[in-house]
Amino acid sequence: MNFPKGPRVVPFVFYSAATVLGLNFAFAAMQGPNGIFHRVQVDAEIEKLTVERDKLEAEKARMANLTRRLSDDYLDLDLLDERAREVLGTLRGDEIVIRSAFAKPVFSPARLRAGVLRSRDCIFSSHAVENGLTLNYHDLGGCPMATRKTPETAAQARPNVSKEELLTYYRDMLMIRRFEEKAGQLYGMGLIGGFCHLYIGQEAGVVGLEAATKPGDKRITSYRDHGHMLACGMDPKGVMAELTGREGGLSKGKGGSMHMFSKEKHFYGGHGIVGAQVPLGAGLAFADKYLGNDNVTFAYFGDGAANQGQVYETFNMAALWKLPVIFVIENNQYAMGTAQKRSTSTPDIYMRGEAFGIPGEIVDGMDVLAVKAASEKAVAHCRSGAGPYILEVKTYRYRGHSMSDPAKYRTREEVQKMRDERDAIENVRELLISSGQATDEDLKAIDREIKAIVNEAAEFSKESPEPALTELWTDIYA
Repeated sequence: MNFPKGPRVVPFVFYSAATVLGLNFAFAAMQGPNGIFHRVQVDAEIEKLTVERDKLEAEKARMANLTRRLSDDYLDLDLLDERAREVLGTLRGDEIVIRSAFAKPVFSPARLRAGVLRSRDCIFSSHAVENGLTLNYHDLGGCPMATRKTPETAAQARPNVSKEELLTYYRDMLMIRRFEEKAGQLYGMGLIGGFCHLYIGQEAGVVGLEAATKPGDKRITSYRDHGHMLACGMDPKGVMAELTGREGGLSKGKGGSMHMFSKEKHFYGGHGIVGAQVPLGAGLAFADKYLGNDNVTFAYFGDGAANQGQVYETFNMAALWKLPVIFVIENNQYAMGTAQKRSTSTPDIYMRGEAFGIPGEIVDGMDVLAVKAASEKAVAHCRSGAGPYILEVKTYRYRGHSMSDPAKYRTREEVQKMRDERDAIENVRELLISSGQATDEDLKAIDREIKAIVNEAAEFSKESPEPALTELWTDIYA
């Protein structure tokens, strides 16, 4: 078909319109969410964020390096503040042994000489060593962070105790550990009935505290009491026989795990009622104050019992009468099975004594030397007539609250980590070996000796007769 010829107006208009529309579409495309202008803005933002990311990565690397340096066994002095360097410089301390992660303390010469350094977040307890000063870190917000020293570290940081003292602490802690392990076995065999609360993991607490006592001092505690009996010198045979309910037990087989006493050793229980021993401890201290001697009473209770009202009634009375009593809070951080942070509003229980004017401190209960030093300070305070004192011993039990507790409120990994890194007995063992004060064979010989004593006690507890029926009517007070 042939179209009529004429001016080409229509094609021109069509192409013009198409060009305008194309330009509009192109401009719109450039301005849209996927447009060129938007992409340029996005690229610029990406470049900016990349720079920020690189800065953050650099800061992360710097903090990781700082954390590593602060987590190592040795902390360079240039990481401490200027005042700390000035103080430590007078002691020829080229390096400081530190046992935890980062914390920035504020030091003062007076606190340094006193052996306890405090900041808002941490405590450093110190003891002299041959080539400077050792600072042991205690985290006020959580577990005490006592890490195991390497042989090189331990050799350069020997404690200010004699070989005989250190071996005694090792022996005493190991005796408690092996005794409690045997008690757990006998319980599993059905030879121990009722409740049975083991002290495994907490040995450094009572051993360090007993190291500061003298004849005449008294002690009273709760139902986790086997370790306290052994630490004050009570016969393992009598303790084990009481666990099995035999006539040869320290309470004639009638008290069991939670109720044992020894007038000779001034051990007044062993109490099954949570917190009930605390006012009784104040009564023991009142007797000594009345008699005018310088004896001190150790009243032990746990973090769970610290929320009992009778504890604070006792605090008030002890402060009012300036009784020579040391309130020992054995804080194993789980009470009967509830973590402290879920049950207690104050992270540091010992500070509750401030309302009554009772001084106190927190101490790493996994370090027997730190506990001994704190105990000596508390004992000196009480013997001087200044009144009561509170020691919060941060510790950790490896077993459940009692033998019937599966301890599902914490992970096995947590417990194993504590055993691997913070076990008090292993720390002392490594210190003895690395410092040349004992060989591995020496310590194995001690272990064999203690196992023999514990096995003998176990056999005695099986062979001792059960109490006569007439014992039902003795030792009853109404």
